[in-house]
Amino acid sequence: AFRLHLALSGENLNYRKRLPGLSASPEQLFFLGYASIWCANMTDKYAKTFNDRDNHSPNKIRVNVPLTNFKEFAKAYHCKPGTPMNPREKCVLW
Repeated sequence: AFRLHLALSGENLNYRKRLPGLSASPEQLFFLGYASIWCANMTDKYAKTFNDRDNHSPNKIRVNVPLTNFKEFAKAYHCKPGTPMNPREKCVLW
């Protein structure tokens, strides 16, 4: 999705413009949009019940694990190598 986003945005002359009031780059906004679909406000008790009954990974894991393995994310957010969101060893599938 990110590579398609970049390919399509290359045709848009306004792509590099920042939205008023936001300091995030277009690439950062892409990742914020991705992460926002997994946002949830749960109490610890509800999260435990949810995790005990659901076969899916918790939302935080569903966001952070793929992004820690995606070099474009680290580049967009200037994550230093060896930090939690930019480990030196990555699992690359594609």
